[in-house]
Amino acid sequence: LTLSSDEWVGAWWLGFIICGFLYLAGAVPLLFFPKSLQKQQQHGTHQIEMQNGYSHDHDDHLIASLNGEQVPKTTFGRQLKEATEEFARMAAELLRNPVYASMVIGWMFGSYLTGGYSTYLPKYIETQFGRSASAADMYAGIVSIGSVAFSTALGGYLLTKFNPSPRKALLLLIVSWSTIVVTYLIGLLPGCGHPAFKQPNTFAQ
Repeated sequence: LTLSSDEWVGAWWLGFIICGFLYLAGAVPLLFFPKSLQKQQQHGTHQIEMQNGYSHDHDDHLIASLNGEQVPKTTFGRQLKEATEEFARMAAELLRNPVYASMVIGWMFGSYLTGGYSTYLPKYIETQFGRSASAADMYAGIVSIGSVAFSTALGGYLLTKFNPSPRKALLLLIVSWSTIVVTYLIGLLPGCGHPAFKQPNTFAQ
């Protein structure tokens, strides 16, 4: 097995390391943001003072009344219980929203479609067109990543340029997904014949 062999896959793990460093580099600027923005903090404190008559200190998490009386801070267990109840209420409201529920179901099936296609596309190219594993992965990456980048840019341009109504945007989405399904089915038609397999090894008696 040499570098020029068709079976040579190469340093496939190197891409994960490069992507990991790029992710870390992109996250570094986020570390310089404060925990809470000053204007939002002051605005939120003013709202609490005006509505409830209490001021909330974000540093020590103590609630002080306007007349100086200290109110005991909320325990972690109570905060967790309130957050859980609030999350359940918000989730129930979202599930009762037909538009949101339909979009989630649609994207869920779309993820299954694109995920399965991108997962098995390299093996399909490798077996149907007789490409090496490295070449098949490269072609599949170009097709998958290139199509995602192009479609995202095109969709953003169309929505920004024409500013369609929600109904027209939904129709555009239906047409786009219908086109995707048709092209996926068409993509299964081209191929090569069955590859010739070598005969099993025979041993001399």
